[in-house]
Amino acid sequence: GKLYQLLTGAFCLVLSVLSKETVVTFLGIIPIVFFFYKNESRKRSVHITVSTFMVIAVFMLIWIFKTDRSVLNGSGHSELISHFSNSAHETLSKLAFNIFVLGYYLKFLFVPYPLNFNYAYSSFPFEEYGNIGVLITLALYFLLGFTGIRRLFKNKKDPWAFSILFYLFTISIFSNIPFDLKLPYANRSEFFASVGFCLAFALAFERWILRK
Repeated sequence: GKLYQLLTGAFCLVLSVLSKETVVTFLGIIPIVFFFYKNESRKRSVHITVSTFMVIAVFMLIWIFKTDRSVLNGSGHSELISHFSNSAHETLSKLAFNIFVLGYYLKFLFVPYPLNFNYAYSSFPFEEYGNIGVLITLALYFLLGFTGIRRLFKNKKDPWAFSILFYLFTISIFSNIPFDLKLPYANRSEFFASVGFCLAFALAFERWILRK
C-alpha cells in the first residue's frame, strides 16, 4: 500500500509489456483482481488500476512511434504467409473468419492436436456468416461472456467468473477483433489464455469428481 511499492510494480509492468505485448490484456485482468477479489481498499484498487492504464498508454506510444519509424525506414512489411487473413476480402467476411478461428482456439483447449506454431496461408478457408462453425463459435463466446459477467456481479469472488473472464480478456488480443492488429494465428497465442481454462478445469474436477 505504499507509494514506492506502486512505482516498483508499475516499473515491473513496463518491463513485462516491453518483453511481451500480450501483457496489455492486464488492462482487463488487473481491475477484476483488485476491485472484486482483493477489494478491501477501493482507493488502493483505483491507484493500481490507474497506474496500469498509464503503463499501457506509455507502451502504446512507444509501439506507435516504433511502427511509424519502421514504415518510414522501409522495414515495415505485412506478409500473407504470416497473416493469412490480410487479403482483399470484405470487412464482414474477414470478421466472420476471425470468429471462426476463435472457435478453433476453444477446440484446441479440449483437443490439443495437431498443434502448429503458425497457421499460415490457406490453413483455414475463408468463412461467411452463414457458416455453422461461425454461428456456433459466436454463440459460445456470447454465452461465456454473459455467464462470466453474470456470475461476477452475483458473487464478486466467484472463481468461475474469474477463469472465464481471464480467458476472454487474454485471448481477445489475438482475435484481431475489433482491431486488425495483423497478429498471426498460432497455438502459442492461447498459451496465456489457457490459464483461465486450466483454472476452470480444476474447479470442475474438484466440484464433480472430488465432491466427496
